[in-house]
Amino acid sequence: TPTAGCNGRFRLVADNPAVIAQSCASGMVDFDFSEVTFENVGPGVALTVTPLSNLGGPLSDNTAPICPMIDARAGVTGMCPEQYILRGMFTDDNTFVGTFQFNGGGGLCDILSGCMTATTNVTGTRI
Repeated sequence: TPTAGCNGRFRLVADNPAVIAQSCASGMVDFDFSEVTFENVGPGVALTVTPLSNLGGPLSDNTAPICPMIDARAGVTGMCPEQYILRGMFTDDNTFVGTFQFNGGGGLCDILSGCMTATTNVTGTRI
């Protein structure tokens, strides 16, 4: 079990890199999860995951146990709804393995397209 408390910056490497960093729907969707910052707010309280790009707020995991398992989510509403999910676990203090999922659809996303709704395996390494 990790002792670092699931905190720190991690570089994410994906099986399909195009899923974790996208700019699509004529720029209405723009995100980059190639690096994330995990912050364990407190025992049994919450874990936040902040990507390189600003989504209007971090992904959050409020389910117990917070660490080493992670199920962090964020949604963006509006003309092009988006959902981001990062799931997995810390295998040690410096490594995170799991999946990243992006769901974009409805609204103008369907008309403007170009967004890749998909899930990919990711491995995170502390940087």
